[in-house]
Amino acid sequence: GESAASALRTALMQLGMNAKKFDAAKKVAKDRREYHASLSKLGKAIEKAFPNAQPPTLPIEQPVDQHTLDQLLAEEFLRSGDEKLSSTFLSESGAEVDTSRMDALITLTRLTHAFRERELDFLISWSQDRQELFEKDMFAAVLFDLRRLEFIELLKAGEKNAVLSFARQYLSAAAFRPFFSEVEPLMGAVLWIDRPELSPYPFVKADSLWREAEGRFLRAVCPSLGVPPHSPLLVTLAASSIALPRLLKFASISSNKWNGSSTLPVELPLGETFQYHSVFTCPVTKEQASASNPPVRLKCGHVICKQSMEGLRRSAHGRFKCPYCPTEMKTMQTQQLTIH
Repeated sequence: GESAASALRTALMQLGMNAKKFDAAKKVAKDRREYHASLSKLGKAIEKAFPNAQPPTLPIEQPVDQHTLDQLLAEEFLRSGDEKLSSTFLSESGAEVDTSRMDALITLTRLTHAFRERELDFLISWSQDRQELFEKDMFAAVLFDLRRLEFIELLKAGEKNAVLSFARQYLSAAAFRPFFSEVEPLMGAVLWIDRPELSPYPFVKADSLWREAEGRFLRAVCPSLGVPPHSPLLVTLAASSIALPRLLKFASISSNKWNGSSTLPVELPLGETFQYHSVFTCPVTKEQASASNPPVRLKCGHVICKQSMEGLRRSAHGRFKCPYCPTEMKTMQTQQLTIH
């Protein structure tokens, strides 16, 4: 018993000596200091990489036009083909969409669906029954697009006799003479009908002609239907995705405040896709013309904005000089222009 007790005391003494030598508390404190030092460096690195933790905002105080927004949403549901959802949304939101506009959107949705499903018989029949919706020259172009697509579908099927018969019956029509240069490659493609993999005419397999035909068809018929060919809601979102980053950058680096007026604080080049009407930029101030600052044609033929012209006048009825040539004139010798 005494030897066992002695061995236990010796083990405990050795354990105590090892514990003092290891000094666990000091090691824990050291590890804690290293941890806090790393955490502090991380915080500084984040602040350096992201100096503005709070994202900039645009100081626009204009209220949301909820009624217009509800109308756009209801129209978007119609464009997607869900008439029931659109009707339910209108009844619950209290918004109103003109019946004739709803009918036009339903027609537009049906036509778009026909292009997606490649229902050429329906599209041709619909167009011929409603020629009054198209301008004369535009109807011929639209009908040629549809006949060309019909011809290509026959080419894909490899029906040579049907292709030639179709070409004689439709593509040689007098109405299609303005499109003769576009008929030539179609007839050339017939020579490769038995060897389509070697054909030098890629349009036979491409879908680009379908997209072009759909675009031209909708642009031709939508003015008569009274609705835009593209969704206003989706166009707004697409344009916003381009414009907002520039506006936010302006808000973050400029001390000037934008009050949300119709005049933007910076130029926003959205590209030709979002240009729906003509615009004029004054060569003097580099600002776009507006209803309050319309373009003015000077006596010499140069055009500047009205505010720029007023800045050049020495008096209310005095003479002034064109900023781009030596011509002098009076205000009554200028002409205000209207851009549509």
